[in-house]
Amino acid sequence: MRVMETKARACRGAAAVLTAGVMMTVMIACSRVSPGREHQPGPEVSAIGAPAEMPDPCALLSAADIASTTGRPAGAPERTPGRFAATCKWPSADGTDPEMVHVMVSTAGVASYDDYVARTRHAMGRVFSENELQKVEGLGDFAVWAGDARSGALQIFSKGRLLQVTAAATGDRQARDVATALARLAMPRMP
Repeated sequence: MRVMETKARACRGAAAVLTAGVMMTVMIACSRVSPGREHQPGPEVSAIGAPAEMPDPCALLSAADIASTTGRPAGAPERTPGRFAATCKWPSADGTDPEMVHVMVSTAGVASYDDYVARTRHAMGRVFSENELQKVEGLGDFAVWAGDARSGALQIFSKGRLLQVTAAATGDRQARDVATALARLAMPRMP
């Protein structure tokens, strides 16, 4: 019974972190102005705040990329276009995992890691621990892992864009490592 309670508590904690990540993604994608700043459209954003050219997230990774990184063959990608964000998900080829890898591309409304953390705290009404929001070095202008060892989202902010990669842990690789490896393949393909 104690093991089940511990697992349930861990699942609730992971769900809270993922919910926070999704809420932050929506807030960041939909916001165009940082607090205390006026919006100045740049080359990546049109005057009304919509992406000038939203990259196709399905073109950022191939089935071979996913298979070599996860060790599992990927099924056909499913693209969902949107005004401020476009997503692509790859199920497992055998159908056992409907969303083995998920990629989202959006405009970004944050300027720095500190801005991201401040907005997350404000949106969620609480302080996050270093285990819940982890800065990831060497990707884009800055990158954040929101999750735990088994699941989460890697959000990379670069040149006014947000690239979010989610992937589950595979074998002995933690979810963050899998998402980071996939993001390193996807980043050079971002226009």
